[in-house]
Amino acid sequence: MKRLTAGCLKERITFLKRVLIQTSEGDYQETWKELGEVWAMIKPISAFNRQQGDVWHVMESQKAKGLYRVAMRKNINRNALHADLLAIIWKGKILDILFPFQLSSSNGFVETVVADHGKEKENG
Repeated sequence: MKRLTAGCLKERITFLKRVLIQTSEGDYQETWKELGEVWAMIKPISAFNRQQGDVWHVMESQKAKGLYRVAMRKNINRNALHADLLAIIWKGKILDILFPFQLSSSNGFVETVVADHGKEKENG
């Protein structure tokens, strides 16, 4: 990935955490809780790019439609970065976070990889 600057952060993403809520019948239902939004850079990872490791194997084992590298400033939404984040919303899709956020020592940004499993954000 090229050197990151604030001008590269052109995509708006929302952090998601899974939570259990109690229904009116007394049962528990799993749902998403939005934890905040940030500006980020999102780039697809080619399945045939050997520099990214064995991405094809990851896509097959995850049954993912696509993998993306996500980069953002580390100082934005610091509490969200340390929460039990499991996914992000981007362009109406829910993308699962595959790896913990990694700090880039060269530019102070954090990065992760997300997978598109074909889940859409429900309206409401």
